[in-house]
Amino acid sequence: YDHRSDNVWLRLKDNSTNIIASVSSDGINFMDIGQQSRSSWPTGSGYDEVGFFVNGESADADALYHFNAWIVE
Repeated sequence: YDHRSDNVWLRLKDNSTNIIASVSSDGINFMDIGQQSRSSWPTGSGYDEVGFFVNGESADADALYHFNAWIVE
């Protein structure tokens, strides 16, 4: 995963046991960055909403991001 890429894909995958977060710089090759048990969520059955947070990594620069697509499979 090249974190310097202009494009970043975020994937949240639910395998009925865990929710797995992955990132990719090309939308094909993903690297897992974390996972959470579905039972640890407040609802006890996994997430029912998704939110995004953007960090510009600098106090002097705005964090500007554009979402090209949102797909639920």
